[in-house]
Amino acid sequence: MSNPLLDTTTLPRFDDLKPDHAQPALAELIAAHRGLLAELLDDPATKNFTSLIAPLEEMSHELSRVWSPVSHLQSVLEDPAWRDAYNASLPLMTEHATELSQNKQLQQAYQQIADNMPDDATPAMHMLVEQELRDFRLAGVALPEKEKARYKELMQELAATQARFEQNVQDATDAWHFHATEEAQVAGLPEQDVERARQQAAELGHDGWWLKLDYPSYHAVVTHGDNRNLRASFYKAWATRASDEGDNEQWDNSEAIEKILALRHEAALLVGFKNYAEYSLATKMAGEVSEVLSFLNGARRQDPGWRTKGTRFNPGDCGHAAGGLGRRLLSREVEAEEILDFGRRTTTILSRNQSPERFIQLGRKTLRHRRH
Repeated sequence: MSNPLLDTTTLPRFDDLKPDHAQPALAELIAAHRGLLAELLDDPATKNFTSLIAPLEEMSHELSRVWSPVSHLQSVLEDPAWRDAYNASLPLMTEHATELSQNKQLQQAYQQIADNMPDDATPAMHMLVEQELRDFRLAGVALPEKEKARYKELMQELAATQARFEQNVQDATDAWHFHATEEAQVAGLPEQDVERARQQAAELGHDGWWLKLDYPSYHAVVTHGDNRNLRASFYKAWATRASDEGDNEQWDNSEAIEKILALRHEAALLVGFKNYAEYSLATKMAGEVSEVLSFLNGARRQDPGWRTKGTRFNPGDCGHAAGGLGRRLLSREVEAEEILDFGRRTTTILSRNQSPERFIQLGRKTLRHRRH
């Protein structure tokens, strides 16, 4: 097999993988899966779990086996070639996923299976089919073609913007360092972390200790470091990564966050929801926005740090309540999906059918919030 990414018979052959392998492997596998899916759907035999869903699950697993190493390597290696390979391949994956979710013939086949599940079908089988039918609806399978096309465009834009968000966080993290020149500055840190920092400083031709902002170093400093100034420097750097309060504006994610929020809102409206919060809850344990608000109100009463008046969560609280949360979104090892947390705490605005522009204004206010 010439392309090692396509060898899914064993663990990924990382030593053999090159960035140039990514896009050709994914394109070849997706094309093969499209052909196999067409054969399965064109088969006149009655569809059932074994004849259709099991092969589709196997295809999904196989594609994941090819995509996961690409995603992993671009996130852990400081290699522009792997990032370029990932970004070039992402539209293929997004297009394929949306194409499957909007496939009306496939949705009808799932519905046929759901309507004729055998008596011995397990709860897991029932749940899988129910969730797949739900995801068809959430992807706009029943939309007119024009709206379907717009949904596909939104998913492409969203995938690209979320990738940029994550990569900005990674670049901001990788670019930061703290050069400790006195032993008292690294007092309390675990011996292995101190030694690693000393080795990194020596490799760069410096005396002392060179501390990076990777999570192991950050965790060691804020958990074990005795030096208050060191802890404060690390906390501030971590909490402001890729934000308008960070050290380098080229990685400021303010624009990306606003775009992600706007794209998600438009997609939610397109498939029949009032806002993205409602859309997201379609796949969550909480059934209604009111349940989330009830939880937040309860959490608020237990947290004196929420500087709000009265006893209930209300739209006027959002600026302060979301301010710290917005910063947390930029301060954690986040997937862009975590921006949903911001939406959960501002659902009052959206649930009252106010415009997306109002939500964006709130986003801007949140991102520019300063500590008092």
